[in-house]
Amino acid sequence: MKLIIVFLLFFDTVSADYYFPPNGTEEWENVEFNELGWSESNLPILKDSLHSWNTKAFIVLKSGKIAIEEYFDGFTSDSIWYWASAGKSLTSFLVGLAQENKLLDINNKTSDYLGKNWTSLPIAKEDLITIKHQLSMSCGFEVTGNLDCTLPECLTYKADAGSEWYYHNAPYTLLHQVLEAASEKKVNIFLYNSLSKFTGIEGAFLPSGDNIVFFSKPRAFARFGSLIINRGEWDGNLIMQDANYIESMISTSQPNNKSYGYLWWLNGKGECMLPGSSLVFKSHLFQKVPKDAFAALGKNGQILLIIPSLDLVVVRMGESNDKAAVSISLVNSIWDQLQAVMQQSSVNDRSCSTLQFYVSDNKLICRDINESAEICFYNSLGQIITSVNSDNNFEIQIPDELSGLVFITVRTSKSTYYHKIIL
Repeated sequence: MKLIIVFLLFFDTVSADYYFPPNGTEEWENVEFNELGWSESNLPILKDSLHSWNTKAFIVLKSGKIAIEEYFDGFTSDSIWYWASAGKSLTSFLVGLAQENKLLDINNKTSDYLGKNWTSLPIAKEDLITIKHQLSMSCGFEVTGNLDCTLPECLTYKADAGSEWYYHNAPYTLLHQVLEAASEKKVNIFLYNSLSKFTGIEGAFLPSGDNIVFFSKPRAFARFGSLIINRGEWDGNLIMQDANYIESMISTSQPNNKSYGYLWWLNGKGECMLPGSSLVFKSHLFQKVPKDAFAALGKNGQILLIIPSLDLVVVRMGESNDKAAVSISLVNSIWDQLQAVMQQSSVNDRSCSTLQFYVSDNKLICRDINESAEICFYNSLGQIITSVNSDNNFEIQIPDELSGLVFITVRTSKSTYYHKIIL
């Protein structure tokens, strides 16, 4: 009876009307804003913000169909870009496929696949490390020096496997060697045979310094999001039948960082740890994103954000001024702007330029608003600096910290107005 319950719960997560693009073609259905009830008047603010954040590609899928697809500065849908550490999540899925095909067991010790002395640890300590520890960033290695180096002399003992969490690239990178040893195939061949030819998720893992990085077109990133939001199902075919692995992959994987699964970042857990730190922050990973969201994240703002409750997949590729290993702040900023687009549109939505709206003596002055409103100020990065509520017509002091390109939204119960100014 228990197996039947798991089976039913798994299939209940798959949307019956989810759209999957066909393989081997550029065909991909779009969905119009008026069909979704989204506000197209706020799209220019989102696009300006994405451009200011050095975005190359941005895709939003709603139930699998393309709702938004934007490219910047000569980048196109055929351009190739790197996933950075967001590729870790793809590797996690490949490990699950290898386990399903009985090529490996994530509870087995890593030395079963890499041989003894793949670290500088005493054998007794090395044998504590399993594939699951590699997937959950809990191998227990010392965190000084080059965290990308996979040589044994770089992998030294700090704590027993499973007792600590720390974001360490080297144990992840070695998962590719584990996959190759287990499957007796190069990782890109294993990728193609087990995933790409069924889903169109085409690309390649390539060496980059000490790391191995996945490169693909932007839509391949979006295809991967569709596969995962449907729990391993692609257009009626179960690419991964192991529902237990998929659930574990996007659930807390160890006790120290509740916001980390098997190389996936998880929202809504109430606390989180971040790369480069052993501190535990008492907050959700993403402050404003729905709690059921989870994400594949890489440096310079490579983002695959999946929100099952909204049937939403968001892809962002590009560069970033944020030098963090994972751009949590950029996810929050994008979500702020995307929410404004996703709000229910109104026939009264219009630019503030159609109102008696102007700036004088560093004050925002607006006439012709005959009801209470929420006024939000965004800086050039799309981050909310402040928001205030006002009744009817208003005069509001512009915050001193705002300069350069500034976005303003005025939301009432009936309409949303927007304006772009340079201070």
